[in-house]
Amino acid sequence: MKEYDFKAVIKKGAMGGCYVEFPYSVQEEFGVKGRVKIKCSFDGIPYRGSMVKMKTEHHIILILKSIREELGKGEGDSVDLWLKQDLEERTVELHPL
Repeated sequence: MKEYDFKAVIKKGAMGGCYVEFPYSVQEEFGVKGRVKIKCSFDGIPYRGSMVKMKTEHHIILILKSIREELGKGEGDSVDLWLKQDLEERTVELHPL
C-alpha cells in the first residue's frame, strides 16, 4: 500500500477548526472522488480519520484541537505529514445503559 510523506501548512476552516490539504488528486491516487479513510501522523502524532472534499481545491484532513495543542501549532504553521489509506474495519462498541 502506498504511503505519502509531505509538508503541509495548517489552514483555518470556516467553523473555527483547522485542516491541511492533501496535495495530490484523490481520484488518481485512490480511485474515488469522495471520502477516504486514512491513518496519518502530524509531526509524529498519530491520527485515524478521513480525508474529505469541502469546497477546497484538494481533499482536506482535519487536525483535532487536542493534536494542535500537543504540537503547539496553529494556522500558518507547517507540519510533517505521513499518510496511508486505512482499509481496516472500523467498529464501535456500544455499552448497555
